[in-house]
This record gives sequence, C-alpha cells and structure tokens, in this order.
Amino acid sequence: MDAAVPASSGEEELQLQLALAMSKEEHDEEIKRQKADELKLQLAIEESKKTAGVGGSKHSTVQSLC
Repeated sequence: MDAAVPASSGEEELQLQLALAMSKEEHDEEIKRQKADELKLQLAIEESKKTAGVGGSKHSTVQSLC
C-alpha cells in the first residue's frame, strides 16, 4: 500500500492526471458501447417492424380462421 502514496506533490499531481486520463478513457469507451447498443436496438426494432408489416397480415388471417 505504501507504493500508492506519492513521495512528493509532483508525483501526486502525476498520479491524479493519470487517474483522470484513465477515467476519461473509460467514460469514452462506455459512451461508444452505449451508442453501439442503441444502434443495434434501433436496427432490431426497424427489422421487427418490417417483419411485422410483411407477415402481420398473414398472421391476422390465420388468427381470424381460428
């Protein structure tokens, strides 16, 4: 645990800068993942709507026969 304690104020400043840079990088990566997930979800919704539109009338016809 002693290795984590800065020996000087200059070293502390470097550790803080490094921690901030790492935090920003992690945040940016999380934003990229969220955008990719949102895009995949939007594409899945659009595909689902297309599928429902194409097969929806057939499904309704089958249900009305039952």
